[in-house]
Amino acid sequence: MIEEVYTKAYEVLKNDLKEQDTEKEEESSQPILTLEILSDSFYQFVKSFLIQKLEAESEDTDESVAEIMLMSIVISIDFLKNKNPDCEIFLRLLINQYQLTELKYFIFTRAMIEKELNKSFYHLDIRERIDASGTVLNIYNINSLMETMFGIGNRKRVKNFLDKLTSLDEDFCYKKKIKIHKFLYIALYDFCSYSDDFVKEFENIENAGKNRLFNELY
Repeated sequence: MIEEVYTKAYEVLKNDLKEQDTEKEEESSQPILTLEILSDSFYQFVKSFLIQKLEAESEDTDESVAEIMLMSIVISIDFLKNKNPDCEIFLRLLINQYQLTELKYFIFTRAMIEKELNKSFYHLDIRERIDASGTVLNIYNINSLMETMFGIGNRKRVKNFLDKLTSLDEDFCYKKKIKIHKFLYIALYDFCSYSDDFVKEFENIENAGKNRLFNELY
């Protein structure tokens, strides 16, 4: 379910990046997943997502049912957070430790990985699906991703990021490869560690989005 939520969030952010008018969607009794909902609260976004799924799969669209489902999800991922980086990131988003800026960076980094591997995190065909906890990125994948993440020639940011990968992941340190969920976790940690330049760092990414990111992802 986590990957499906991220995919929906990416669709919303992609539409905003393309400056599409989300208000042109057909009216429906189900909540439309919009940038406004995503910006207000990731928790509310996931709740709206669950209401949509309930309405699509059954007649039971009571908001309280979605709330109960979401609380069960929170309890489950809280239990797993120390064993699974995916759960820890998702939980931090739900409780607003990570907000829209961090979410955007994380979502677009996932999209870059999908483009690099020519597969999706959420796909009905398991053969076309990226297993974040099992699929590995090699050094060639990582170098390609860093060119998009930091820009070609940004040696300082590349070195700092590689140093973090080396110090925080044993597989990368010795084998120059890393599982995707660990790469995403470290990429977000690296992004957040630039606290003084936090907003400026993402503004550089987002401004490039009209050029570099747009060209890379679409």
